[in-house]
Amino acid sequence: MLISVIIVNWNRLDDMNETLSSLQTQIYKNYEIVVVDNGSTDGSLEMIENKYPYVKLIKSDKNLGCEGGFNLGMENSIGDIFFYLDSDASLSNDVLERVSVEFNKNSKLGILDPRIVNPHNNSIINEPKNWPLKNHFTGCAAAIRSSVIEKIGMRPAEYFIYTSEADLSLRTIDANYTIEHFSDIVAFHRESPKKRLSSKFYYYYTRNGLWLIWKFYPFFPAIKETIIHLLYNFIKSLLALSPWHFFSGLYEGIRDFKKYSLDKRRPIDLYNDARLYPPIIVMISILFDKIRSLGLKNNV
Repeated sequence: MLISVIIVNWNRLDDMNETLSSLQTQIYKNYEIVVVDNGSTDGSLEMIENKYPYVKLIKSDKNLGCEGGFNLGMENSIGDIFFYLDSDASLSNDVLERVSVEFNKNSKLGILDPRIVNPHNNSIINEPKNWPLKNHFTGCAAAIRSSVIEKIGMRPAEYFIYTSEADLSLRTIDANYTIEHFSDIVAFHRESPKKRLSSKFYYYYTRNGLWLIWKFYPFFPAIKETIIHLLYNFIKSLLALSPWHFFSGLYEGIRDFKKYSLDKRRPIDLYNDARLYPPIIVMISILFDKIRSLGLKNNV
């Protein structure tokens, strides 16, 4: 089973060097590395060509974003499994071996989601207490069967970045494949513990979430989820002092609503299994947990 490790790079020279170096420690050897460069100008291309000549380097003249970049990578990959890996992520040395075992063992396994650890503080990024509990995967390191992509189609290039994991999850479940999390398969995301979301997050997430909801949700659940989506992102953008990005995303989401939602609309019966937001009762539980944690911090 050939595994294609696909990485999208945009001006991340040091991170790319560390990521590519770490892949050399994999026990499993039947893999290829495909790097899509989104028009970097920081010397990334030269570093990869000089230090890692075995890497299949795909050069794009423009920034295609994460989604367009991964799509271009898949188009130039020949693996049975596509392993999406962020340019600032790395893997335990047995990850690819374990991935091959699990996909060989279960023909209905569509997406494998490893445990993601932040090495700066050893916190686990993708095992939350309340939500999501299943049928979701974390974008910085995940494996998907290439035959699933052949069946459900590519990543949503129009999103550019953010929200595509939910999109892929919905389509994968609808195609009768499973999404499974493995806490004993470990990847690392080297994001800074002080990292904050870019203010443009609210632009992309507001826009993309609107398109996703109306592509896949039945009519009445779509109305309900849209209200939650817009309220949530508006409040979060206010707290981040970025309401302009929220309204900009909302404007573009409405402007291209027909093209990216209505023209692609295909309601999914199992939408509830990989929805964007948890049920109200779970959201209330999450809110109370945050209030309690704030109270504990204030008392320390």
